[in-house]
Amino acid sequence: MPTAKDLEAFKKAITMLMGHTDPINAIINDDWAPANIIINDEFIPSNSDEAPPVSSTLSPGNPPKKDIIDPPDAAMERYIKLVRNELMVERSQSHSYVIVVANQSPMDDVLKIRCQGGTAISGYVYDHLNDCYCIRGIDYCSLGYVPISFRLTMERSNWNINVPTPENVLLKFMTKKQKTDLKNFKEHYKNCKIFFLQLVD
Repeated sequence: MPTAKDLEAFKKAITMLMGHTDPINAIINDDWAPANIIINDEFIPSNSDEAPPVSSTLSPGNPPKKDIIDPPDAAMERYIKLVRNELMVERSQSHSYVIVVANQSPMDDVLKIRCQGGTAISGYVYDHLNDCYCIRGIDYCSLGYVPISFRLTMERSNWNINVPTPENVLLKFMTKKQKTDLKNFKEHYKNCKIFFLQLVD
């Protein structure tokens, strides 16, 4: 347990650090000029003090997690339908920048794909220094802008989020050249998994 001498030294150190504009210089010069600060002994921690136990109980009426009972699987379909009925797909004011990526295995090299000033719709790793997304794959092809994007919203809520546009919808808005580039890319990597990286501006 700290002695009275230890507590006095602790008080002086705190007083000095809080009362000087240049505490480092004060320490070097052993300048212990007092400041108008009073430190009460009861606020000084000691080795004998134990931290108060953290309460494991929640507010009255809120059951702890261990007491929560998951609903039966048979009822989940009905709840999923209720949630689905609250969701709405809306057209966004943003355009989509579409990049098609060929992936062969989880051990593919990391491709660094430039962001083109957009934000990816998905949780890809973003390299802030080089302004690019890091995605495993063997090759990619930038198809360019497509004048469409969508957001998912929920009734009676401010929640909304960008969602990927399905390929069959993207094709409706692609130019002839974009469709040709996509077809050629797929044929060249027909043994690979093909997916879209979509960025919104």
